[in-house]
Amino acid sequence: MRTSRLLMAALTVGLLSSAALAAAPTASDVAVPQGAGMGEGRQGARMRALFQSPEELLMFRVQMHEAMRGLPKDQRKAYKKSEFQKIRAMNDAEKASWRKGLDAKWAALSPDRQQSLEEKAQRQEARHEQRKEQRYGQSQGQYQNQGMSQPPPQ
Repeated sequence: MRTSRLLMAALTVGLLSSAALAAAPTASDVAVPQGAGMGEGRQGARMRALFQSPEELLMFRVQMHEAMRGLPKDQRKAYKKSEFQKIRAMNDAEKASWRKGLDAKWAALSPDRQQSLEEKAQRQEARHEQRKEQRYGQSQGQYQNQGMSQPPPQ
């Protein structure tokens, strides 16, 4: 009985030590989707994960903007929620069909309209990055000097 316990303990120690000695993945081993940088937030990453191209995302945003134009804030919020619930409820084939429809609508836009939408999206991204830099870029330096890694929650 004592021998089996000793054998079991030795086996456990061996397994645990081999797991501890396993090499941790390096940065090149870990795949991070493009645009999944710091400060993007969960919702932004989740929304981008629904689309296979930036054009699909832009077309979706245009559709949402047109559908919600003129609605009060509470109705816009309810509409967005219902649309995302519909998307989450779709199976893979339905999502592929939905994406194909977005691609077709994007292709139907004039090249000038496509370019203006892409430029607008780039300007919005630049403004977002600038606000993020103003909010976190300057304040993080002062906290790092004090030995803190992040500003206190607000």
